[in-house]
Amino acid sequence: MKSRSKQEAKPVNRRQILAFQRRLEKLRDNLSGKIRRPELIAERQTELADQAAATEGRNLATSLVENNHKRLQYIKVALQAMRNRTYGICSGCKKPIPVTRLNAVPWALCCVSCQENQSEQETFGEDIAAFA
Repeated sequence: MKSRSKQEAKPVNRRQILAFQRRLEKLRDNLSGKIRRPELIAERQTELADQAAATEGRNLATSLVENNHKRLQYIKVALQAMRNRTYGICSGCKKPIPVTRLNAVPWALCCVSCQENQSEQETFGEDIAAFA
């Protein structure tokens, strides 16, 4: 008998895809608003801290915006995969991505095994190009 971790994942069904789509669209809309208004984060930091802390706050805000932008790109690719009917299929091994992974990371483009096998040297742009 195969252990649970070695069993092949079942493909996501239409109901699950619709639930993930709503979740991704909410995340996309939320992140889009944050990316368009990074100055609000920095202004809040400025009100609460002295000049040195304000600089650190701006750096933090910039970092948050960059991270949000990356995540937004992955979300857009995942939504496109839904339109292409390839959502939930690993871009690496072409096997279904376990629903537990998609619940944790709904914008996941590959299974954990393939994610771990990716080179840490790849840039974000190369990642997106490989999965698009």
